[in-house]
Formats: sequence, C-alpha cells, structure tokens
Amino acid sequence: MGYMGFGTRKEAYTRKPKIPFRKIKLLYQQELKKQKDNPTYKEADPAVLSEIRAHLIKRQKRSYAKQISALVLLTIVIGSGTYFLFNYMSTPLSGNPISIQEKYFHTVIHKVNDNQETRVEYFRKGPKSRETRYKNGMRHQNSESYYETGEQFRSATYLRDTLINEVYFYKNGDTIIHFPGIEDYRIHHLRIIGPQKKDSIEFDFYDGKILTGTYREF
Repeated sequence: MGYMGFGTRKEAYTRKPKIPFRKIKLLYQQELKKQKDNPTYKEADPAVLSEIRAHLIKRQKRSYAKQISALVLLTIVIGSGTYFLFNYMSTPLSGNPISIQEKYFHTVIHKVNDNQETRVEYFRKGPKSRETRYKNGMRHQNSESYYETGEQFRSATYLRDTLINEVYFYKNGDTIIHFPGIEDYRIHHLRIIGPQKKDSIEFDFYDGKILTGTYREF
C-alpha cells in the first residue's frame, strides 16, 4: 500500500462519522425532502443548501433562546421560593380581633373636627404603638407604628380605609424588604432575617403592630 498521507493510521480514513455530524446530515435530508424534486444532499443545489443552513441556524438559536428562558424562569422561581422561605416565616394564630385589641392595646382618640380624628394606640402599660388619622370613621392619610422601644416600625398611607402603600423598618431604620403581605385580623408569629442578613428577629404581629413583649433578636 502506498503512502496515503495518514501514515499507518488506518482508522484515520476508515472511522465512521461522529454522531453530531450524522444528526446534522439527517436535518439536511429532512429539509431536502420538502423540495419539489426531492434531491439528495449530493444532488442539491449549493444555494439550496445555504438556505437550509441559514434556516437550521435560526431554528437552533430559537431553541437555545427557549432553553435559556426556561432556565432563567426556573432560577427565578427557585430563588424566590428560597428567599421567601428563609427571609420570613409566618404562622397565623387564632384570636378574636376585638379581644386582641383590648388585651394588648388601649386607644386614645383626639378629635380634629366633626369628621376627622387622630387615634393613638398604646401598648398596655407602655409607650405609643400606633398613630392613625381617621376621616368619617375610616383610616385616611397617615398611619405610623412603633416598636416598644420607640423606633418606627411601619409607615402606611390610607385613602378612605383602603391601604395605598406601606413600608416596614428594622430598628436601625433600614427598610425590611419583602415584608409579608398580611391583611387578615389575626395574630401572626413572624420570623424575619435581620438587617445584617446573619441574625434573625421574631415577633407576634397584628394589624400592622407588634404585640407587647414578643420581639426577640437572635
């Protein structure tokens, strides 16, 4: 046998095509079958092969884009679930709203005029818990809640008893991101990641307020 350019490595010219190339060739054959004269790969016009190649590249890019989108969406879902799982835990506790209010707070009403008043709620045997503006018996404009130690805990705005927005704060003044949206009138035991992301805080929460003696840092 004469010299063939591969030395004595017979496998260099007898080995079978790799699987990826087979797949590509199969894709071309499938596209060629759609042609009127149904040519083979060798018989096909180079211009037709170029069009098929461009079409396959576009299809592959769309496939990659869908895979990436699905992966990003999955990452967001998993990340959000993980964040909320570890950022806070909420356990609803039973209790009658009227009895809860009377047990933990007492309210002093300051009349502004015939249809407006300011209601100041105090912790039982303690400092101010919340101050809210009312109009015609409905929460209207500002409502500010406080920790037992005096720092601001919540700032909310109402329009005729409808909550417009609210922001919660750590004791150091930083905003508590993604505070759980709780709209029912039950006591909830909350456990939240602290401002340094290493510690945690927990307390019993009711209607935008912290219940007396339940705040803990650890």
